[in-house]
Amino acid sequence: MILAQSTPFTPNIANMCGAIRALGKPDKIFFDDTNLMCFLCLAADAGTASESFFSTMISHSHSIQYAKQDDLQVDDKYLFEVGGKKK
Repeated sequence: MILAQSTPFTPNIANMCGAIRALGKPDKIFFDDTNLMCFLCLAADAGTASESFFSTMISHSHSIQYAKQDDLQVDDKYLFEVGGKKK
């Protein structure tokens, strides 16, 4: 439920076990299924749901990275701001 309510969830690696810490800190964590997110949290953030849906659909045939200035970077060259700056 906490993951579903966050915008998007940013984990605190320092509080996790050493094996996970060795993997590095992820910038964002998205649900693969937005229906599950909405089921777990009736007041799910619309921006998070949009980013989750976009990343799920695009990730099947493209690589996706977190972008500092926009929401997501696709194939190391396309920047996407999902839902607009003031979502």
